[in-house]
Amino acid sequence: MNKFDPERFAKNEDNSSWVKYENLLDIISSPIIILDALGRIRHFNNSARLLTGFELQEIGPSLPLSDLLNEKDESIPKFLDKIENFKAGSIITKILTKTGLYIPIELSITPYKEHDSIKSFFIVQVTDIRSNIELEHKDNLLSAALSSSLDGMAILDRRLKITLVNVAFAEMLGTTKEILTGLNIFEIPQQALTALEKKNFLLTLKQSGTWRGVITITVTDKQSKQIEIGIYRIQIEEGAGDAGFIAICRDVTETEEQNIRIRTLIIQLKEYSKIIIRAMAISNFDI
Repeated sequence: MNKFDPERFAKNEDNSSWVKYENLLDIISSPIIILDALGRIRHFNNSARLLTGFELQEIGPSLPLSDLLNEKDESIPKFLDKIENFKAGSIITKILTKTGLYIPIELSITPYKEHDSIKSFFIVQVTDIRSNIELEHKDNLLSAALSSSLDGMAILDRRLKITLVNVAFAEMLGTTKEILTGLNIFEIPQQALTALEKKNFLLTLKQSGTWRGVITITVTDKQSKQIEIGIYRIQIEEGAGDAGFIAICRDVTETEEQNIRIRTLIIQLKEYSKIIIRAMAISNFDI
């Protein structure tokens, strides 16, 4: 890395338009790097210094930005192409920090040419995407967990919209993942919750954070399925509020049919018992 040379710094002093706004650049919350027409660093604003840990004096005022990017990164040629051809665009790459670590970033590159002048430079906005990558990684793990589950499972946001859903959940409801994703839980196709049931559902979920019930899904004009759904609040920390909800469902159609048959049988047995008792009484049997 180049060492700071005051004489070279003086020789490379720039009178481009960006210099007039140097103080303004330093109070912008987004990390901004100014490059000259050759892609060399002319200015780091305060946010860029905080992100990388470097002061401009530590890296020199004419170090190519590409020298701070991970040389093993395939995005380097794309970055150099934009510099050489004076093109705008964005690339995902990694930038070196003072601690010696590379952190993932997005560079949004905007070329600027001064009016009636041959002077030109680049305004580069840097976005730290570490949290996005971590979130994507967690989503991938969660998606893998849902996909491997034999139970019907879905993740809902705070407004009860389905954000992730597995195939088992969709198949039980007679639809597809693509159709369900983005729908509110009340918008499940073919479901038959009444307005009162929806109101009681929301009240129960708000008070206890848990709701369990059976909904009827119309499969055909003459056939329906009974789906038991349990919805449970997800909390990251105590008192941190809802992070969303997880819904787990199972097809209980056969169970409901069995329960109906059992209830019918019990009623029939009671009637038979009455008939038998009356018959035995008439026959003067000693009971």
